[in-house]
Amino acid sequence: MRYDESLVELMDMIATLNSEVEDGALVVVEGKRDSEVLKMLGLKGEPFTLCQKGMERLLTRCVKHTRVILMLDADREGERMAKRVRKVLEKHVRVEDYSRRILRITKGQVRHVEELKSFGWLR
Repeated sequence: MRYDESLVELMDMIATLNSEVEDGALVVVEGKRDSEVLKMLGLKGEPFTLCQKGMERLLTRCVKHTRVILMLDADREGERMAKRVRKVLEKHVRVEDYSRRILRITKGQVRHVEELKSFGWLR
């Protein structure tokens, strides 16, 4: 897959996320830089930053949403967080994990959400 194909797929993913957010989904990221990069790429709304706000606030916030979309890093810590979030939230709301999509789109080149900043020149 060439860079321009990855770029198109990434922009399609952002458009899908925006549609999901409009339909009531909450996007969850690990930290502030992840949130900033997604917004730079065109994500509308304010992603929930798990490391800053914590699991308890996420649980409180998710009841206002139809589903939660995880955009966590595809590393050991991100996978640990995703497992914990799913375990707690799946009792209350549908949880989807987009983390692997980034790996697929970038053919394994991007494992951390903040690394998507290399695509930021688009906006």
